[in-house]
Amino acid sequence: MLFVPVVASSGEPAERIKSLTDVTDMWFEEPTELTYNEYLQIIRRLRGGDLTEAYAQRMHTLNPIDQRHWLKTKIFDAGKGDWQHYTYRDNQYVTAEEIDELEELKDVDYKQYQVYALGEWGALKDRIYNNYEVREFDFKPADWDDIIAGVDFGFEHPSAWLLLGIKEKTVFIIDEIYERKKTNPELIELIKDKQSHWGVRPPTYCDTAEPARIEEMEQNGLLVYPANKNVSEGINIVLSHKLVIHPRCVRTIKEIQSYRRREDRAGNILETPVKFLDDAMDAMRYGLATHRHVATQETAYPYEYDYQDEFSGEGKF
Repeated sequence: MLFVPVVASSGEPAERIKSLTDVTDMWFEEPTELTYNEYLQIIRRLRGGDLTEAYAQRMHTLNPIDQRHWLKTKIFDAGKGDWQHYTYRDNQYVTAEEIDELEELKDVDYKQYQVYALGEWGALKDRIYNNYEVREFDFKPADWDDIIAGVDFGFEHPSAWLLLGIKEKTVFIIDEIYERKKTNPELIELIKDKQSHWGVRPPTYCDTAEPARIEEMEQNGLLVYPANKNVSEGINIVLSHKLVIHPRCVRTIKEIQSYRRREDRAGNILETPVKFLDDAMDAMRYGLATHRHVATQETAYPYEYDYQDEFSGEGKF
């Protein structure tokens, strides 16, 4: 008997397990991040000789995000298998902060509350970003015009760091850090490890809510600057690009799939995005929107740093 856990990561899982034989059990964590064709490729590996004491099976653990998703239409609605429904109230490890965050959704956006707190199939319309695809690509610094990064600070919320490669009007999301309860020194070390791994030292645009953290990062050798946090302007700048997300950026993929504008109880769509599962989205927006200001110098930049002196904007790393 061979058990294979599958952590969903679009484009890669089927390739990783092609050589396996006699797989009898599979557990899919977050299968919502797989396409239906990828899912079919993976389950074809569920094969082997006849079992005398058990039977081949697939297990899935997920948030039922979108009622149009293939998991609902092709499996759930088709009555395939047995389903068990749990919410955060059944999770003995959920923290008080996480409970408060989920409960607040009830008044912020009821559709999100139904999905993430009550575990119901939802219709997450008015998604903000549809200008993206998930696929693998090779990382070569010389291929891009610029390489930058964005940081959204957190502690109870995750701290998020995204490494972005820019080529004309296409942004490649290369790698991510997405960690809860990390102190600033711990986050700095994680960022340095990523920079060392990829051989880059990019300008990094940071959440301005905690300027002391930016200063500490600068003192530790990171090339950091405060970010432009204008939300609507930043979203429009992101929308003006095509986004290509590498499958390794699992949390970024999950966030972008559900990142949407607020809807009030009357069903009116508001301009502001829902403040939930948005840490990677903020980091991406900080990086791209601020870099656009620096590169084009369309407006005088209202921060204490002289960007033109500290960063040439040539994007050669």
